Amino acid sequence: MQFRVGVEEELTKKWKLKEAFEGYWLATSNDNFYASSGAIAVPARPGASRHIGNELDLVAEYQLNKGLTFGFGYARLFAGQFLKTTTPGHDYSYPYAYFQYNFSKSGFHYPVSPNKNPGR
Repeated sequence: MQFRVGVEEELTKKWKLKEAFEGYWLATSNDNFYASSGAIAVPARPGASRHIGNELDLVAEYQLNKGLTFGFGYARLFAGQFLKTTTPGHDYSYPYAYFQYNFSKSGFHYPVSPNKNPGR
């Protein structure tokens, strides 16, 4: 389970700042904590809390053109009771960067000719 709340500020036409706060819980108290690959990252432990932790995300995003944006950010996961019980209970920080290309906003269109058979 997850909840998320956030805000976004448009500093200029091209720059945005985004802040988000998220909370994470296991589906049940018998559930494992899974990695993105689907493998078990932290096995369930009887009596452990469902609360994995809370995360704070800070992102700066720049729009290069209609279809291409890039951003960089920082995230901090504050260990909840589940991680404190089943692991050493450390908080985790990770910086990141990304590029995003949106074909529908870019104006790129693959030429499609309906009702035409190129073999004729």
